[in-house]
Amino acid sequence: MAKGGDSSKHVLSQNNTGNDIFKVEGLQNLSQNDKNLAFTAFQQRMIEELDNFEKEREDALKPTLSTGLDYMAGILNWTFILSFWTAFPQHFWIIYILEVGILAPWKMSIMIKAKPLNEAFHYFELCWVFNILCTSCLLIFSLDALIDFGVTLPDVDTRKNIFWGFFGVACGPLYGAAYLLPFIALVPDSTRLNATLYTHIMPAMLFHTFLWSTEAITTSWPKIFELEFLQREGFSSSIVPSFFPEHFLSPFMFSNDGSLLSSALSTYMKWWVPYVIWQVTIGLDLPRKIRRTKGPDGKPLPPVYDTIFHFTMRGNNMCEKFGTFFWKRPVELSRAQIESNDYELRDFVMFTTLHVVQVNFTFFICTFPCSLHKYVHSLWLCALYLLIIWKGARKHRALLRQTAKRRVADLRKHLNSIQFGKGPPQCCPSSPI
Repeated sequence: MAKGGDSSKHVLSQNNTGNDIFKVEGLQNLSQNDKNLAFTAFQQRMIEELDNFEKEREDALKPTLSTGLDYMAGILNWTFILSFWTAFPQHFWIIYILEVGILAPWKMSIMIKAKPLNEAFHYFELCWVFNILCTSCLLIFSLDALIDFGVTLPDVDTRKNIFWGFFGVACGPLYGAAYLLPFIALVPDSTRLNATLYTHIMPAMLFHTFLWSTEAITTSWPKIFELEFLQREGFSSSIVPSFFPEHFLSPFMFSNDGSLLSSALSTYMKWWVPYVIWQVTIGLDLPRKIRRTKGPDGKPLPPVYDTIFHFTMRGNNMCEKFGTFFWKRPVELSRAQIESNDYELRDFVMFTTLHVVQVNFTFFICTFPCSLHKYVHSLWLCALYLLIIWKGARKHRALLRQTAKRRVADLRKHLNSIQFGKGPPQCCPSSPI
């Protein structure tokens, strides 16, 4: 740590009590009084530097008015959403449009400014595509009722299949991801995390109102919603189609036999197939440090955009875990792939295959129970509310730990940058305090 003085040597040894002590060869010829003065000067200098560092950190982390307002706005917004959904389910679709309509472009403005890679293509993921489609359909239906664009609705059977397909995705993979993924949590003062939370949980709330408050919605908005295929008495599930398809492979072949699983899975596959084609042909090359796509000058184009696949493989040593578990790949090779952002095609194949398996799993444990009865659907949502609050508390603790780690790293960098001039302090040990 000492810089700029002589190169006095020191060694680390242990005394009879087992404690580490320093013997500095440069001080051996000094009297005990001079040694005490040297270490006292060093100690005082360290205390001054630590005090200055702590003051700078406190000033940098001092809470501001905007910090308090962000947290308060997040809490109030979530409270408003829950209250409105409970009291006015027939109008909840308006709140859904407003929330997604505000949060989607807001988060996009954050993602396109992300460093070192632009994250705009994260919007190609299922959750964002689904929410943008839902919002667009609701806007078109409502505007057509007001202005009469002449939009012709599909026939009843087609609308029924579309509804159950969207219901299956909203209450299946999106809803299940909110259960399984640790970062989908209630963190009121984080726009990024709030947008992720709302786009996963609000679709399930939206289709809860469509399925179990059908009469109230059609009575309040008769010109917008024609949901005659959902009409029945009370909360009976008689209008819910059979969950299992007649032929097992029909959903994967883009056909729909009217079953709930077939509608949901065929809707998912209509996103999955184009997404996989885009990743294999374009997406896998976008974040590579040395891209395979060449510019007009024949040189590789620079990496600009990120994808969720690359983001996931970099995070939490996922590439190392994939390589070790599935391929017995050396850890050094996996780390090199993370460094270059260049992964093997088999990694992506396994990644997207696991995505399909997990989505099918959520259809059984989430979509199917939510279709049984209003109270079962409501119970599943209440359980999720408690979970996201618990995950939010854990996320705050994780953020505090990350802040502490950054402060320790800053302190180490600060101490290593201290320049000691000539005089007693230069003889002091150079190891970290």
